[in-house]
Amino acid sequence: MTFRSGLIIALTMAAVRPALAAGDDDAKPDDSSKKSDDADKDTKDDKKPEAVKVEALVAEPKIEPPKRTAASGFFAEGGLGAVNYFGKTAKAAALGPALSLRLGLDLFSWFSVGIFASASNHEATVPPPPEGEWFQLYRGGGDGRLGGRIERIAFFIEGGVGIAIISSNVLQGVMITDPGEKYSITFHGGGGLEYQLENRHFAIGLGVDGFFVKQFANMSALDSRLYIRYTYGGG
Repeated sequence: MTFRSGLIIALTMAAVRPALAAGDDDAKPDDSSKKSDDADKDTKDDKKPEAVKVEALVAEPKIEPPKRTAASGFFAEGGLGAVNYFGKTAKAAALGPALSLRLGLDLFSWFSVGIFASASNHEATVPPPPEGEWFQLYRGGGDGRLGGRIERIAFFIEGGVGIAIISSNVLQGVMITDPGEKYSITFHGGGGLEYQLENRHFAIGLGVDGFFVKQFANMSALDSRLYIRYTYGGG
């Protein structure tokens, strides 16, 4: 090999070596591109919607206790209270305890009819003689009642007519009763409130009635009572 030939080969190798190095760099995988692809994949994974729980979409059913519908039909009421007189009779008769009983029938949800009986006991406060005497006033008759209801609370107004009987002539001295007079027609009217108990056949109530006794010098009084009611029926 001549010197000239050796020089040509050396120059050729020097020119080819950079090209080979560049080819090797192109053949290596691009790490930055791979990292960018991984980042894009992570971003897409993060943007995936969260799974919606079925339980969150289904509302829990609310269980409400059944309404307590009051029974209606035949009923009975028993009451305990007091009778207080007004006017002229208030000077001759003291406040006294009273018992009452009422039987009735609900014809409609807003109207009932019934019969009643009541008795009250009073001390006669007339000028002596006599002194320390007592008398009883008995009343009985029929009436009607109009009412309504809001949930457990019922309200009503009532009115009726009947007969009054006085047990003694002790009020004769103050001209409230005439000699031998024991009977009179009586009228009453009033209202009240009623609360239905857990058992729909039972209720407790408060009633207030004013009554007027025509033949006993227009005797007037207020009858207030607490009562318990039982209704036989499921209507």
